[in-house]
Amino acid sequence: MNAERIIRNILISMNAILVLCLLGLGITACAPSRAVQPAAVSTPRPAEVELRLWREGVESFSKSDYEKALALFETLSESARDSEMSRKALFGLASTRLVLAKTQAEFNEAMVLLNCWKEIAPAEMSSEDPRLLLSALERFSEFSAAETPRPKTRRKDRDIVYSNFLACRNSLQLKEKEMERMKSRLESRDREIKKLKSQIESLEAIHQKFQERKQEVSSP
Repeated sequence: MNAERIIRNILISMNAILVLCLLGLGITACAPSRAVQPAAVSTPRPAEVELRLWREGVESFSKSDYEKALALFETLSESARDSEMSRKALFGLASTRLVLAKTQAEFNEAMVLLNCWKEIAPAEMSSEDPRLLLSALERFSEFSAAETPRPKTRRKDRDIVYSNFLACRNSLQLKEKEMERMKSRLESRDREIKKLKSQIESLEAIHQKFQERKQEVSSP
């Protein structure tokens, strides 16, 4: 009798354990699954990228690294989405070109950029108005042309021709050297611009993917 009672108790215990296991499985199966939230990805916005490039350009300008400042301002003036940032970059580009100008032609090109900036600048500005410099720069250009020394004595025609020939030859050699320097400078600037544009496009692509992924997760 005792043996039968023991066996019966064991069977009852086993059945109870089996029922509990089945109930546990049922609860797990019926429990609603929770969507796995993707980890938040911190990516800089285009406005932050543009502001960082602007500050880097100003810092390069203040450190007299004008070639780098030129590349940064030129890239930003062409690719910035914000019109105010694009205008500021154009002013920085014109200012840098003025600093780098070594000839009258380069000076005139910089003045063209500065006048383009003047055309799109707002009527009122919250800080000092840099357009006050335009008249001074234009006057400086006129003074440079007016103060060019002229010969006081008249030389013989043969001396004049020979002198002009030497002047033309020397001028041509200087122009060739200047063209080589400008070519090297432009190639370096083009490489820098391509690199910066690639960085901006990569950041914008990351930002776009993040926004798409965020919309997918938030949509029911």
